[in-house]
Amino acid sequence: MSSKIMDKFLKAAIYVRVSTHWQIDKDSLPVQREELINYCKYALNINSYEIFEDAGYSAKNTERPAYQRMISRLRAGEFSHIVVWKIDRISRNLSDFSHMYEETKRLGITFVSKNEQFDTSTAMGEAMLKIILVFAELERKVTSERVSSIMLSRANNGQWNGGRIAFGYDYDKETKTISINEKEAAVVRMIYEEYEREHSLIAVAKNLNEKGIRGAEE
Repeated sequence: MSSKIMDKFLKAAIYVRVSTHWQIDKDSLPVQREELINYCKYALNINSYEIFEDAGYSAKNTERPAYQRMISRLRAGEFSHIVVWKIDRISRNLSDFSHMYEETKRLGITFVSKNEQFDTSTAMGEAMLKIILVFAELERKVTSERVSSIMLSRANNGQWNGGRIAFGYDYDKETKTISINEKEAAVVRMIYEEYEREHSLIAVAKNLNEKGIRGAEE
């Protein structure tokens, strides 16, 4: 630990995050909070801390409200440590994490990951930290590719991938498939015909309004 940290009052910024509603509803956040508080008290001898919590946010980038508040206050010199459950709580993006880590080093702030137990004061510790993050980013990209493949397969099989049902279609919850709504489909065809004739979306909208044709929610 640097002399700069030793000379000032010790206070930890505890950062916790989960990315899904399932994790929010279960014990992930409470477990992270409790164990990190205890780790600060009994392993780091830090009794002053503040918790920053992002529930339901992905680690693909750092655009998270609690994370951004924490970074602003770190820059203001309010904390001596950042304490996390695992490094992927901060980010699975190597560039984002490296930027954050280099900044905290310049500020004299110690980064602590409870589960990975990195000693980032050594060159080997820093190297191991970055190697782990490379694999975390790889895992995120592989998962993203897998999800995209599944969604494409579902679409090819006529299954719906979620979201708002497009005008002109119906959704069957039992079969999880979509089908053409003939009444609405007639309107869709008329819209295309109107646009080919008018070459103006405003003109098409005006003609539809004059005919009393409204969207599904109206």
